[in-house]
Amino acid sequence: MINVTRNDTLFVKTEFKGGKRNSDDFDLNLFYTINEDNKSVIGFRKSDVIFKKNLWLVNEERDKLNKIEFDRSFKNIKIDNIRMSHFNEEIELSGELRDSTYKNIDLNFKDVDLIKITPRIDSLALAGNVNGNLNLQQRNGVYLPESKVTVDNFKVNSFNLGSFDAKIKGNESLTNYSVNVSLKDDTNESLAVTGNLDVSGRNSTLDLDIKFNKFILNPLNPFGEGVITNIRGEIAGQAKVTGRLQRPQINGELIMDNGGLAIPYLNIDYAFSDDTKIELRRQSFIFDNAILIDSEYASTATLSGNINHVNFSNWSLGLNIDSDKLLVLNTSDNEDALYYGTAFVDGNIDISGPTNELVIKADVISEEGTVIKIPLNDTDSFGDHSYIHFLSPEEKEARLMGEAQVLDDIKGLEMDFD
Repeated sequence: MINVTRNDTLFVKTEFKGGKRNSDDFDLNLFYTINEDNKSVIGFRKSDVIFKKNLWLVNEERDKLNKIEFDRSFKNIKIDNIRMSHFNEEIELSGELRDSTYKNIDLNFKDVDLIKITPRIDSLALAGNVNGNLNLQQRNGVYLPESKVTVDNFKVNSFNLGSFDAKIKGNESLTNYSVNVSLKDDTNESLAVTGNLDVSGRNSTLDLDIKFNKFILNPLNPFGEGVITNIRGEIAGQAKVTGRLQRPQINGELIMDNGGLAIPYLNIDYAFSDDTKIELRRQSFIFDNAILIDSEYASTATLSGNINHVNFSNWSLGLNIDSDKLLVLNTSDNEDALYYGTAFVDGNIDISGPTNELVIKADVISEEGTVIKIPLNDTDSFGDHSYIHFLSPEEKEARLMGEAQVLDDIKGLEMDFD
């Protein structure tokens, strides 16, 4: 930070980094002076801000606006059109505050790219063109907050969901907000959210009604963390969101069409039959005898259980698959393959645990068409390979008697096939 005084004005130049990873750069040119009304003025000369690798200019036009004016008691403050621009994108802040009874603050967006102004969120990339206004008014002690924001070409993880429109209006005490949010394209309103947000107590609470109509699931793919991919489908139905904002409870029922997912490690893609019901209970997606079909051989199974999350992160599975004949492995040989081949099974399979440390347990019988190969590239050291353990007669008898077997800890994907 450096400064210099010229006549009755103090000029300040400050450079610093910001953000969680210190990846944002601020190069601000400010001035401080006293105007003809004997009020203090802090203003921006042309300044640079680099946020998420994008250059924003403050007071690009070098005009006499872009300043904050206040009296020495800080009871009267005027924000005079502080403007940030990035090519044709503009964000403008203006407003006035007088003692404790009057406020009128406006934040306007014009053709702003959503990805440039939203925080960095793991597994979630947002994009779109933002236009609209956030307004906070207080008159005679009564608050009148309101926002009207539209995001055209709204994209989540590169999937275009249409136009996002949000209208939020608060009550006079700023303790309750009515919410009206919609997501629609030219022909379909895929999402509608209406209800209230209550911030009157120590913990904010939600009471929202959500309607889905042909809402696509494809944007959820990054949450599979590479263990589950090609998440797809369209859902319709209703849900009720209640409880604390920090961990809301979601209850309802959805119908899924054209749904499916893939498991790359097994090289298998599974599709769901149309009209598959998914129950929403608290923070879980629950399946009850859903029909699962492998996309290559059309073998089938019934799927029951739940997919759990904590606020749509920290995903975990508790699923059971039952089938007379289901494809469970469809891989080919490669340099790192411990085993490969095609496997069809009759029996029961449990998939449980967090997505980055899944445990697959199977009690099954191989079916016709099964060929599993174990490459023995170094037969001399075969007995040292820790990923294969042959049961001794004693261990086999203990397993048949239901006694627990102690195995070494295995990280990543663990498969226990009997």
